[in-house]
Amino acid sequence: LNADGFGVWALCVNEAQPAGYWLLDNERVYLKDGNWAYDNEQLWVNNSVFGFFACYPQNIGFEATEYNGYKTIALTYETPDAANEDILVATTFVDTRTAYNETVPLTFKHLFSKVNIRVKQNKGTNERDNFIIDKITLRNVKSKGTCLALQNIDVVWDYDTVTKTFTKDIPGDNIIDFETGIMLSDDGLLLLPQTIAANSIELEVAFRVGLEGNTDISTFESKTYKAYLPNTVNWEPGKSYTYTAQVSTYNPIVFLAPTVDSWGGSQSGGTIIIK
Repeated sequence: LNADGFGVWALCVNEAQPAGYWLLDNERVYLKDGNWAYDNEQLWVNNSVFGFFACYPQNIGFEATEYNGYKTIALTYETPDAANEDILVATTFVDTRTAYNETVPLTFKHLFSKVNIRVKQNKGTNERDNFIIDKITLRNVKSKGTCLALQNIDVVWDYDTVTKTFTKDIPGDNIIDFETGIMLSDDGLLLLPQTIAANSIELEVAFRVGLEGNTDISTFESKTYKAYLPNTVNWEPGKSYTYTAQVSTYNPIVFLAPTVDSWGGSQSGGTIIIK
């Protein structure tokens, strides 16, 4: 943010223009002498409600438009195959019908959810056996939709029916570490926030297992098991979810309760002052 700046939209709504009008349209905000500045300076209007939306990177594709008859900011987005694109957004409303602060605070948050799968052997059933994980596949993840801003303080998503599959092939014959296991993604997948319905997102694990005392990898038994992610939590923006999937010689895969963490916390973009 400090190095590149970010884009800001400003919508003004009042009795004279109840449908609203745009004051700023993807205006670049940048650091100048330690303060946030922009070139197309505007004036406050009394007895109005202002909506501010900011995004980083600036030109990621958000556009001012109309949706269901209302002015809004929209982004049609599809998760890339690598699921590694990060977008930060911030929304603020200012009501000038009462006393107000002319400084506009923008607190940036991650637009997506960070998701990862850790595959381990089941300690309860196969503690002394050896496992080799060959392939991890995650299927039926919602991957396309339209993101709408200034509808309220949080963005909302209108999802398409498109889904994506994410696969990790693990080469070689490395027996997995009993505690660490294997992660689906080195850095986590950056995915659309979404509701996790029962029997919707499927995990498939292909592995080989050698029972206690068997050190001949060529005789390990190959297995492929599937299971659905538990629908105990939904993916929210700015949160990190890690699922632990335990594989064993008994079908199906067993999931531990997912861990949910704040993804780096909110990042402040400072303030814009409209004079």
